[in-house]
Amino acid sequence: MALRKELYFYPYHLQLREELQRLQQTFPDVLLWDAHSIRQSIPTIREDPFPDLILGNQNGCSASSELISTAVTHLSEDKSYEFCENDPFKGGYITRYYGNPQQGIHALQLEMAKSLYMDEETSTYIPDCADKIRVILIKTLTALASQLKIQI
Repeated sequence: MALRKELYFYPYHLQLREELQRLQQTFPDVLLWDAHSIRQSIPTIREDPFPDLILGNQNGCSASSELISTAVTHLSEDKSYEFCENDPFKGGYITRYYGNPQQGIHALQLEMAKSLYMDEETSTYIPDCADKIRVILIKTLTALASQLKIQI
């Protein structure tokens, strides 16, 4: 475990901190978008299937309420996807550790079901499914960037 931390954890987080510091030299507020994907059903973790999209923000502590509201609005817009906020995931280590909106660092975690872009059994990419969720992700990230006054 110590070797893994030395080889991967510490260098990764050093690089992440440096990048956030670099961005804050140009922008007063930055967004760390921590994206994950998960199998829709993992009975050993949870009896019920996971929602399609789960936004984690440490119960409103890791980002401004305005950014959270924008993300929630766009991620929950398409009712063909099941969306939850902070349930069953509130955001992991990155969201907890780096999210500090008072210091201009906003962190949001999106946990997305793999079934939205691939066949979970074969790991085969499904372009039509991916294209549909991509539209929502682009709209969400564009709205967040606009709110932070960042051109993407």
